[in-house]
Amino acid sequence: MKTKMVTIGPLRLYCGDAAAIVPQITGQVDCVITDPPYAERTHQGARTNRKSAEGKRLVPFPSLSDSQFLAAVEQWLAAAGGWVVATVDMRHAALLMDHPKLVRLGVWVKNNPMPQLTGDRPAQGHETVLVMHSGARRKAWNRGGGPATWRHNVCNRATVPTEKPLALVRDFVYDFTQPDEMILDPYMGSGTTGAACLLEGRRFIGIERDPQHFKIAVTRLRNLHETLQAAA
Repeated sequence: MKTKMVTIGPLRLYCGDAAAIVPQITGQVDCVITDPPYAERTHQGARTNRKSAEGKRLVPFPSLSDSQFLAAVEQWLAAAGGWVVATVDMRHAALLMDHPKLVRLGVWVKNNPMPQLTGDRPAQGHETVLVMHSGARRKAWNRGGGPATWRHNVCNRATVPTEKPLALVRDFVYDFTQPDEMILDPYMGSGTTGAACLLEGRRFIGIERDPQHFKIAVTRLRNLHETLQAAA
């Protein structure tokens, strides 16, 4: 797959395969914050929050097999100077319970989750937040002894399937990084992590395989960067 790169201020955006690109930027990254594809079973049961198809089963991008997920995690840990923070499903999280670099399983509590339409069981009201550390530096974060719990609404007006709310990702950026640090998102989607980095004064490397999602991210991040520059 041919790689395309776009630079927007402190952001470096790649359209290409994360598995091929991440090894090339190892040593340039302070923290990984990402929302990777989930396991196949989770994808099959997922309902999108994309505004054109709210509530429908529609996750068009490929899932990650167990082996693909574990290989990706090792790439993230090799690339990161410190924290690796990822929203993951319970099936992938279970694979890492004995991993030596696992620090905590946190939780994003959804204030407005999608109801369980069958009504025969509880709805899924949270997502797992994987918190790992590469060990390349001493652990430190910006909320002291606070819990790995975040409460935010679901992104109901998403532009791509499974998009995470900006407020949630902005919390991740603030909690786990320092100003001007470099953050990597190997599954950039619509650019939410990049937007959070612009707002919090961090640098960013984003990778997205889907050309249409990449185009959405570039437009979104260019517009936000121009707005922030004009207001400065």
